[in-house]
Amino acid sequence: MKKLVLFLFILLLFNAPALGLDRYDPWEEFILTDHPRCGASSWLQEEEGDLTYHALNLFDQDTRTAWVVGAKQAESGGKVWVEVETGLKELLIQNGYSLPGLPYRANNRIKKAELQLWVALQKPGMISEKGAHFNALPALEPWMIQLEDTPQKQIIPLDRDWNLLQQEMDRFLSRAEAAVDYAWIMSLEIKAIYPGMAGGNTGLTSLSWNLLPQYYRPGRPRDFRSQGLLGK
Repeated sequence: MKKLVLFLFILLLFNAPALGLDRYDPWEEFILTDHPRCGASSWLQEEEGDLTYHALNLFDQDTRTAWVVGAKQAESGGKVWVEVETGLKELLIQNGYSLPGLPYRANNRIKKAELQLWVALQKPGMISEKGAHFNALPALEPWMIQLEDTPQKQIIPLDRDWNLLQQEMDRFLSRAEAAVDYAWIMSLEIKAIYPGMAGGNTGLTSLSWNLLPQYYRPGRPRDFRSQGLLGK
């Protein structure tokens, strides 16, 4: 039964572009900053446009900075996303956040989170001052992870068949309507927390991976057009 459901999903996924992106309900929009390519549903801001606690902090290799979820999503629902590379087998996550004079357990830490891998396309003109806008479909069913309550880095294994996923991505791109870029996006959505002693905010210090040296964080070290996967 599971194989039949997966077959029907893939069939629908790769025929969806023929219907037109705007008319296909499951599409979700992600906005990716340029360097590195990431984003979040919210972050704590002292004033509009303040980037002190933005998702960019997850990739700066500085343990004194963090992504801190906006006040309205402090306990659950906050989501962060990042472009990932094919072949990824694990994530390295550093939970919570500590600042000078602020102990690790003062604020909330993530206990449970939902991971999801997305196939994403950027249509012509889909860019704003916030970043590039991508329309995305889930490439896999979401799965839950549980993080330990420690400030040390944790390894989260990703047991996924990237060879098969890349074949499906190539098929998808070959049928897609006009697109100027594509990306694999990994999202992490908070589902439960370890409450902090002082209550309040939920933070995440870092998100990284060990694939190739140039891929320790999201970036664009290759030319997609040279692969013939995108339009000229």
